[in-house]
Amino acid sequence: MSKYATTLKDYMTKVGDLMDQLKALGDPNNIEYGTDAYNQYHNLLDQYYDIEYPYDASTKLNDALTSLDETANPSKELNDLDKLIQDKLDDIQQ
Repeated sequence: MSKYATTLKDYMTKVGDLMDQLKALGDPNNIEYGTDAYNQYHNLLDQYYDIEYPYDASTKLNDALTSLDETANPSKELNDLDKLIQDKLDDIQQ
């Protein structure tokens, strides 16, 4: 869980930093083609698209939680116990 949180925090920090820089450039509709602001704007957009969402960390967390749920859920064992008790009761009644 902590690795997922750290990975997601790093991702959000990178995206947040880029958004702050984009915000500092002002309204994109007012940025004129060929200006330094225009070049910065497109450079920042390229950087944004290059940031990879941490799908791997999300998948690993989901897998770990699923595994934990499977090992922590006693349903199968309780069903097996119920069947065993029912079989024994059936044997006694015959």
